Amino acid sequence: MKNLKAIATGALLAICCLHCGAQEKKIPINEPDYHKPRLFTDLPQRMNLDVASTESILNSKAGANVSIRLSEKFVFEGIVVSHSDGDSTVLSIVVRSTNRPGTNFTFTRTINADGSFRYRGRILGKNNGDAYEIINDRGTYVLEKRNLYDLLSE
Repeated sequence: MKNLKAIATGALLAICCLHCGAQEKKIPINEPDYHKPRLFTDLPQRMNLDVASTESILNSKAGANVSIRLSEKFVFEGIVVSHSDGDSTVLSIVVRSTNRPGTNFTFTRTINADGSFRYRGRILGKNNGDAYEIINDRGTYVLEKRNLYDLLSE
């Protein structure tokens, strides 16, 4: 009878251990979700940036509605949510999209010591798996499609 109680207690303990919450496989917070939907599937991998049109929004104030022709195939519409003040050598703006919900466009123009300009920027949304980044390709600025987690880490 003593052996039967010991076996029953052991079996009950084993069942409790198998069903306890610590045995669940949970994804860590920092694990990227590579299965997010793509937002820019209708656009090409690379597009030439229309610098003049894009630069024109740098004078927009927060709250302004803007329409930016980033390239021949891509018009970004939205509301200016942030505009840098202060340093005249660096101007930066953030636009929240109205035609691509959940995405933001950040654009920065830096004036170099020799008087030339350098442009940086990204279009991304945390709920989407793809993004665009402005890069300088041998003197020409282009929008290049990237995976979100190539640009961000959670």
